[in-house]
Amino acid sequence: MANHIVLYTGTKMPILGLGTWKSPPGKVMEAVKVEIDLGYHHIDCAHVYQNEKKVRLALQAKLQEKVMKQEDFFIVSKLWCIFHNKDLVKAWERLFSLDKDHNVIPSEKDFVDTWTAMEELVDKGLVKAIGASNFNHLQVEKILNKPGLKYKSVVNQIKCHPYLTQEKLIQYCNSKSIMVTACSPLGSPDRLLGQA
Repeated sequence: MANHIVLYTGTKMPILGLGTWKSPPGKVMEAVKVEIDLGYHHIDCAHVYQNEKKVRLALQAKLQEKVMKQEDFFIVSKLWCIFHNKDLVKAWERLFSLDKDHNVIPSEKDFVDTWTAMEELVDKGLVKAIGASNFNHLQVEKILNKPGLKYKSVVNQIKCHPYLTQEKLIQYCNSKSIMVTACSPLGSPDRLLGQA
């Protein structure tokens, strides 16, 4: 069995990885170190998880131990919906803006403009590729139809498990050479069985 897939950019993405969602900062650092010691190179994190600093410290420790080289890591992060203004793409300055009902207030900026800013990060060599998270087929299509598109999404990370198979979305992404990764494919401890 292959241990990676090749994205349309030629980048190799390890099939298995460690998701750090809901990993407490006090435990995530050790989990990342153990994952690396076990041979895993794919780490999924996000600013909104509030543990990226500890993930970075674990990676730095393993680099200093010369366990792996930096280019061997496949790190996934996510741009939260409040950071869609182009000037915030590189400087994620705040974590949440909430309304009176404690719902996140997304940016009113069109995510296509955000995509353009992220394309600039690829051009500058700051990131290898751009992917999407929880995009439906209409959102993916909007990116693909973006005037002047330089880089399409290499991945769409979605909730996908036996109770939420998302077959049509997966087929659509595959037809566009966009890989799909599953978020919580085996469930999550805080979700009841059968709950999407």
